[in-house]
Amino acid sequence: MKKYSNEEIAKIYSVKNKKLPDDLVKQANSVNIMDYIEKKGLMVQKSSKGTFQLAEHDSLKITPSENVFNWYSRDEGGYGAVGFARVYFGMDFRSAVRDVMENADEMIKSVDYSKYKQVEEPYKYDRNHMGDNTSKAEEYLVEQRGINPTLVEKLLDKGIIRQTAKYENVAFMWHKNGEIIGHEERGTGEKRFMKIASGVPEHRGFSVTFGKPENLFVFESSIDALSYASIYQPINSRFISMNGLKENTMYQAMKDIYDDTGKLPENVVLCVDNDKSGRRFVSEKSASVQIGNQETTTYSSVPPRFEKNKVTNSKMDIDSFLDILEHDNNIDITINNTDIKLYRNVEDEYVLNYNDQDHTLDGKAHSKKKIKDAMSEIEFDISYIETTKDWNEVLKYIKENNIKELNRPLVRTSAQDIDINPVKNKSEELER
Repeated sequence: MKKYSNEEIAKIYSVKNKKLPDDLVKQANSVNIMDYIEKKGLMVQKSSKGTFQLAEHDSLKITPSENVFNWYSRDEGGYGAVGFARVYFGMDFRSAVRDVMENADEMIKSVDYSKYKQVEEPYKYDRNHMGDNTSKAEEYLVEQRGINPTLVEKLLDKGIIRQTAKYENVAFMWHKNGEIIGHEERGTGEKRFMKIASGVPEHRGFSVTFGKPENLFVFESSIDALSYASIYQPINSRFISMNGLKENTMYQAMKDIYDDTGKLPENVVLCVDNDKSGRRFVSEKSASVQIGNQETTTYSSVPPRFEKNKVTNSKMDIDSFLDILEHDNNIDITINNTDIKLYRNVEDEYVLNYNDQDHTLDGKAHSKKKIKDAMSEIEFDISYIETTKDWNEVLKYIKENNIKELNRPLVRTSAQDIDINPVKNKSEELER
């Protein structure tokens, strides 16, 4: 494959809109995100086994061994250094390829993915890391997050939730057969902080069982799990947090119930966020699961979208407007006395009705460019609505609005059958 010098790259880009050579694009896509980040001078912290995060954005997780990233707080992600440059720095495709390729010789010569596969010691529970005082944890969960105080008290009494000694973080303890096998922490102060302890076993997470584990409820976070429990007060159910959208954690939880009881959970309920990633997860993981002649039924219980905030006629420039497009909200806009309505559907396409003409814009990056070109000289007012998207936001909304009872959204999604005996996904066998 041809190696391009900076001079050759500059020559290619000297011709406006010239098609980039395929091998140049291929080389750019082969550059590992971590090498590119190092080149750009961004600080990176270890997040969990095989995963890193940006120091300034702890919700942006990078998996170097797979050369992928996910920016959970913005519901975005992608592959390789080019994808990262487009999302993090807001570059278009051509600019991202050029930025990655400039001075990239050393990165391309030896992209050693294995150097990021750090060997960790297995998790060991450190009693000294946890304190006896739990007041900060209780205050955070009850006052800030709105979790049922009786539930919080019981979990603290049982040691399922604890408080760290030094920094007074909430610690959600991971258990298996009565043993502590890991934990995750959340900060109780103003500064946001989340951490999964090093060395925790794969495909595990925080779980709480109410009675017998006849049903399995699956959440993106521990806070969401406790929020749902506060609203609906479950019986004979196990709640599991995937710490994101980790399907193997869900399958492992099913397998654990089967190993412990000899039965699969009768029902699996997907209680993930009401956003693009969550809806995609429900769509892709809606199959029922079988072991032998036993089968689960899969449901979704997606958080309802209550209006949190309504902004009317707020003056915005084009960049601020495009930031609003990152949300899954319907937006009504007025520009120069011409009404524009913008809708985003689950297929992630934008349909823009402007001066009685319809334009379908394929993909987020392309749509941004088209909108910038069309509106660069226009000043406008914008109105939009912010809505709840996860179960903790829903819990806080119903408490603030004194809603006494909320009907549970429950939709059967089982479409086809899969066999998890043994449980495998992407050639990985889950722990027994």
